[in-house]
Amino acid sequence: MCLSIDIFGDPGNPVFDNYFASNVPSMEDRRMQARMNVDALAALLDRVGPSIVVVHSQSGQYGWPLAQARPGLVKAIVAAEPSGPPVHDVVVPGVARFGMVFENATAVEGTEMFRDDPRLKQFGLSDIPMAYDPPVTAQSPLEFVRQDKAEAPDLVRCWRQKEPARRLVAVGERPILYLAAEASFYAPYNHCTVAYLNQADVKIAYVQLAEIGLRGNGHMMMMEKNSDAIAQVIVDWLDKNVPAPAASPR
Repeated sequence: MCLSIDIFGDPGNPVFDNYFASNVPSMEDRRMQARMNVDALAALLDRVGPSIVVVHSQSGQYGWPLAQARPGLVKAIVAAEPSGPPVHDVVVPGVARFGMVFENATAVEGTEMFRDDPRLKQFGLSDIPMAYDPPVTAQSPLEFVRQDKAEAPDLVRCWRQKEPARRLVAVGERPILYLAAEASFYAPYNHCTVAYLNQADVKIAYVQLAEIGLRGNGHMMMMEKNSDAIAQVIVDWLDKNVPAPAASPR
């Protein structure tokens, strides 16, 4: 993976300084962080009006509840490898995932490569409440099941809803694009998020960049040398799927 910028890590280098300025501290309480971000984004949409929402990675979990909170203002969602997979995060050897180390994660039958974070995403895609039909209640929580077999040796066994699946309210009422990169650490489970959404009656345009000739990208695809080509994929999809706003009267 080659980046299109050259960062030496020295304060005073304008490229490094601009990149470092974009980083902010995270929060240990992931549910509070999610709630605050969705509330802030909803307030922003109230101010700026109908918008195309672009999410990536951790921010991906905010797009779905935001579409429920402001269904008339989210015109489309462009999701570049949004937070996933559903139900349980995946932990791999040598890398802590949200503070969960491989040794403390839950073993998965049939693989030595992937383990489950034992912490449950109660609402499937998100740590915060989302609206389903029929509704999720304390007496009637979501129930999840795992695939019997992985679709390939380098893919995880996906979690999804136990049938009959509930529909995610409002989320599927707009065009949604999901971009997946070939060399990303999300590659083993991008398909799980797409399958979960499809099962919940949310139709997705699933674009695997390698299949359209954009090879070798990692999770930070917007920072790589072919990022303009990836941006063009998004622009072309938006041109075909999102009507242009009506011209304002002069």
